[in-house]
Amino acid sequence: MCVGGATMGGDRLPLAMPSPSSDSTGPQEGSLLGGRYRIGRLLGRGGMGAVYEATQEDLKRRVAVKVLDPALSSDRAHVERFRREALAAAALGHPNIVTVTDFQWPPGEVPFLVMEHLTGQSLGEAIERERHISTVRVAFIASQVLDALAAPGTDALRGTTSLVKSPPSENWRET
Repeated sequence: MCVGGATMGGDRLPLAMPSPSSDSTGPQEGSLLGGRYRIGRLLGRGGMGAVYEATQEDLKRRVAVKVLDPALSSDRAHVERFRREALAAAALGHPNIVTVTDFQWPPGEVPFLVMEHLTGQSLGEAIERERHISTVRVAFIASQVLDALAAPGTDALRGTTSLVKSPPSENWRET
């Protein structure tokens, strides 16, 4: 499960995101996907693809673009799973679930979905930095993640790689 982020001083904090890899076979930085999303830096890579920072050109809005690995794009089952993930996530509305705003598969391009851009640190980075997370904070994080997973419609995300925002810690302002 790719986990997103909560608010700390206006920023969203991702719980976990795979480490970026330099050997990308996906879109190049500066390229335009779907005629409107300008690709920026690689944010992370997972089993089915990669997530990039991007700019929605028409609205000048920062977004995150999740791109299906080009090697999987020729497999209808993978494309359909990716499409179902986008549809299921887009149908959800919960403060701890990242908002999916678009899904496209333009001719000559790889399938991709667009979601709100989250900034901050991953849970792994927080653990590494702090070396100890209080039991109270762990319980609070777990309760917020479970609350998101219990939201109506999240059963449709089972078996996907989506899209739950992290909760605030005891030091963060809950929104």
